[in-house]
Amino acid sequence: MQWSQQVQSCQHRHPCSWHANNGVIRLVFCCSCWIFNCTFSISTIFTKIWVLEHILLLETYTKDSIPALHKIRKYLVEATEEASIAYNKAVTRLREYQGVDPHFDNIARQYHDIVKKLENMQWTIHQVEMDLKRLPDNTTS
Repeated sequence: MQWSQQVQSCQHRHPCSWHANNGVIRLVFCCSCWIFNCTFSISTIFTKIWVLEHILLLETYTKDSIPALHKIRKYLVEATEEASIAYNKAVTRLREYQGVDPHFDNIARQYHDIVKKLENMQWTIHQVEMDLKRLPDNTTS
């Protein structure tokens, strides 16, 4: 009986029964069956796992995928560097603001609130102007 047949004929209730179509996962979960049945030695199992790992690596890293992976890595390195620079700038600005004045936070909050109120007032004025433009002209009466 080959190892793939033994994996599929496992009668034990292991999590492997959830992965009926995946021989690799079943191989890992059904190792106890093989140990109890003394079908394979541990070194044989590890050798098969090693072979499966290398087959997976061979299929993953093809002539087409390697240049694409290099581009992705380059992009990720650059994005990480940019994010790190932006983070460091933000930390520096925060420290500068914290060192200005103990009351700076209150002043900044008040300024923010005033700006928001002004924006709301401008929006209200704009809406009133739009409503006035839509009214019919009653000057002919």
